[in-house]
Amino acid sequence: MNGPWMLAGDFNDITCAADKRGGAQVSSRRCKNFKDRINACHLLDLGFIDPKYTWRGPIYQNGQRIYEKLDRALSNDVWENGVPDCLC
Repeated sequence: MNGPWMLAGDFNDITCAADKRGGAQVSSRRCKNFKDRINACHLLDLGFIDPKYTWRGPIYQNGQRIYEKLDRALSNDVWENGVPDCLC
């Protein structure tokens, strides 16, 4: 695919333990697999300003809630070079 393009949305996966708060322990293998897929497609994470977590689960009986960063914006290097100040 030629030209600049960006892919944004809910990927239903996280890249590292910092992308999650609460709930079961983060699977480092699952995070690595997601990062490997991003890298294999030569995608760059555009980052974001706020909020830190983009999804929150229901409140459980113990009063706990799970928070995760599932939404992100990824682009190719042509987009990154053409729109260097893009923030999501």
